Amino acid sequence: DIEQDTLPADFGNVIHNSLEEFKKKNLSTYEELMQIIMKNALPYKEIDIIDFWYRKFESIAKWFIEYEAKLKKEGVEATYTEISGTMPITKRFNLFAKADRVDILKNSGGAIISDYKTGTAPSVKDVESGYSPQLPLEALILNHHGFKDVKGNPKTSEMRYLEISDGKEKSAIKNIEIDEFLEKTLASLVEIIEKFDNENTPYISRPNPSTVGQAIEDYSDYNHLERVKEWNEQ
Repeated sequence: DIEQDTLPADFGNVIHNSLEEFKKKNLSTYEELMQIIMKNALPYKEIDIIDFWYRKFESIAKWFIEYEAKLKKEGVEATYTEISGTMPITKRFNLFAKADRVDILKNSGGAIISDYKTGTAPSVKDVESGYSPQLPLEALILNHHGFKDVKGNPKTSEMRYLEISDGKEKSAIKNIEIDEFLEKTLASLVEIIEKFDNENTPYISRPNPSTVGQAIEDYSDYNHLERVKEWNEQ
């Protein structure tokens, strides 16, 4: 929009940074979380929609404290936030990722990998089809012990999107065996890396235009070069 003073990413950064600080300081109350959020939101205090943000902050903080209590009941004994990891994919390429959150389950030794979303999370269909690979790739790194800060070498037992603005948690995949799904994810990643490592492979603006892959098309940096809008309207 004209004269837009903030972007959705600004709101998301305030929340992400606040939740990271809250967990790393090992705090536990709603009041403590709100204090951190309000401090991180100070650079935006003059924007037109700040009152709307404040209402969102309160509902997010309330939900987050309730979610923390729920995790304890699920048997979570340790939590890692904003951790970086890596693993080799091919001889020439490594995979890097930064996970919003990894929760370790005490009894099973498994781990829940979660991604905070201040907007709408990808659908299960998007994840299972490979159009939204973020959490599966993070799970691969975890299962290959690529997050060095995570102790005990746990394996991924669940992947979740946390729609924190709406107070919802959503599984990234359903009715699929995770280990088998991650093996296919790795095989597909290796295949596409080797394909595009070949200098004869063309880079196409819309390699697979479809409703399933709409998110990819929305965020493409190259549609204008291929004049997609122009020939799409003919």
